Amino acid sequence: MAVPTEPHMWWRDAGAGRWRGAMRFAIALGIVVCFLLCFLARGEDTRAASEASGAAPALRSAPLATILAEAKASRAPLVLVNVWATWCDPCREELPDLLRAYREHRAAGLRLVMISADDPDARAHAAAVLASAAGRAGLGRELEATAYLKDDDDMTLIDALDPRWSGALPATFLFDAAGRRVRSWLAPITFSDVDAEVRRQLTKTSGGAKRGGAGGAPGADDFRTSQRRKP
Repeated sequence: MAVPTEPHMWWRDAGAGRWRGAMRFAIALGIVVCFLLCFLARGEDTRAASEASGAAPALRSAPLATILAEAKASRAPLVLVNVWATWCDPCREELPDLLRAYREHRAAGLRLVMISADDPDARAHAAAVLASAAGRAGLGRELEATAYLKDDDDMTLIDALDPRWSGALPATFLFDAAGRRVRSWLAPITFSDVDAEVRRQLTKTSGGAKRGGAGGAPGADDFRTSQRRKP
């Protein structure tokens, strides 16, 4: 006598349906987990900033001409300009050393200007990264660096800061009180790199002031008139 196949077929189909349902659930769960991990990773710097310094610095968009004019108006003997981005690993790695150098010399008049190349929608994230790095550098709530979002095209930024710069990040530039560029670091830097040069320039500026001069480096470039050199 023939054995009915319907119950067997029904069981197999039901099992396949449950398997497909389980797979859809697993995929959906994986998407949710990935989203949560991304969200938590993005918030890590914000939480670290809150724990380290209590508040992230405000970043405002401004063209480089405005940024440099404000830096010169401060009459600081030296202005250290760093161009960075949150998506740049070497940038984030050098931030504590850079901020430590600023902490070491701000009493002598060093001014720090941070220019982020991030998109405007990453403004809060960039501020949180800076605040977190400030905490690691021992600045805590005392981060007084002026922070901006880049508001120029790449060539405008390059021409004004150093025509020799390829535009690769990070890049750091040191200007004297007259707005002349006295040093460029077109690669990641360490505390000792910045510390030694700032000490040298401050000594030179102090010596120039005692002699009645303006100090600074002979032949250094003025950020007001720097133009791309013709080949």
